[in-house]
Amino acid sequence: MIYFYHANKTRREFPFGALRPGDDVKLIAALDDVRASVGGYWGIYQTLQDSAGEYARLQDGHPLPYIQFCEQMYKEEERARVLRVIDFYRDIAQKRPEERAQMIQSLHELTKVVKSLAHIEEVP
Repeated sequence: MIYFYHANKTRREFPFGALRPGDDVKLIAALDDVRASVGGYWGIYQTLQDSAGEYARLQDGHPLPYIQFCEQMYKEEERARVLRVIDFYRDIAQKRPEERAQMIQSLHELTKVVKSLAHIEEVP
């Protein structure tokens, strides 16, 4: 859930103008690769990934604390909002080994891209 929060926040709020030319394309492409690898028949549909990110966001824009998330999962109406995410982890074994490997690889690639952007100064 927290990954979806940060991916959604990056897409919505990141100051892409602060990046070197082309780095914005690399970042969005890496996010898209993760999005696609987590999606699919046994995955989390792309629009639901965005919804999960919004679900994990408090009204003040901060991420939902883990303990609060756990408490909310005890409520059936709250759990229903992220049921596909829960099902994804329950059904992860249904994905073929190469699909799981692709998810891992896309996350590694995203990490490399983010680390390459570490030169960015903090934007006010």
